[in-house]
Amino acid sequence: MIKSNGKRILYQGAWNVMDKKIVFFDIDGTLYDLANGIPVPESTRAAISGMQKNGHLAVLCTGRTISELEPELCEIRFDGIISGCGTYIEYREKELFYETVDNEIFRRVVESSRAHHALPFLEGRYHVYFDPAGEDAEARQISRDYETLVAERVRPIRGQEWEASKVTIQLRKGRMGEKEQLMREIAADLDVIDHGHALECVPRGFSKASGIAFLIEQLGIKRENTYAFGDSANDKEMLAFVEYGIAMGNSSEEILSISRYRTDCLTEDGIYNACRRFGLIG
Repeated sequence: MIKSNGKRILYQGAWNVMDKKIVFFDIDGTLYDLANGIPVPESTRAAISGMQKNGHLAVLCTGRTISELEPELCEIRFDGIISGCGTYIEYREKELFYETVDNEIFRRVVESSRAHHALPFLEGRYHVYFDPAGEDAEARQISRDYETLVAERVRPIRGQEWEASKVTIQLRKGRMGEKEQLMREIAADLDVIDHGHALECVPRGFSKASGIAFLIEQLGIKRENTYAFGDSANDKEMLAFVEYGIAMGNSSEEILSISRYRTDCLTEDGIYNACRRFGLIG
């Protein structure tokens, strides 16, 4: 293990995978649809195991941090994980890279969020930090959604030294007019991805694409052998970076415009169908 500046951890090993193809998968809207209660389709599971049997690599590539991954996802035998928009990378259970955000930056983000009546969620490797919702119905619902996802990994913001890689800020419906100002304040410290009613804020220069670039360099895999499936705003860099960016059928026009191929929706065996089309499975 090599440590630098207290934030990054690098494991160097010989992997012997230079000639393999590698496929990266977003989670929400790609592997499953949590909001609408749609689990990972059996066809998707079959596609992932099938490509691995053919000697290819399957890697989870998500904006979520490790603490936000559900057991259902962990049951799928991915070869690697890129989480937190490239801030955490592991391959075959070896931790290759980890980046955290300085606590002073988080303090400024929390103060700005509260000033604009928004709800900050600090997302880390072990915990997600956020404040109790109190009597506010909208805040309670947002908090419940996170509590359902991370359960015992929840910690309060107040009184903590935070170990976290990114922050998601949930905006109030009645305060959307304050979004642009809040984004400007946050952008002084972090890169901001606009998801409409939420702002995903990551360390400067980090993205799913930066994580992919790091991993394929470590493994010695050529960029021409890279594939990715995605559907949303934080997939843009990933889909543009890989050789074969594959947009799910439910993707926005913005995502479709930068993707090499549009497959079917996840409920229509989109991943399986695309894997067959590109020869990753038989």
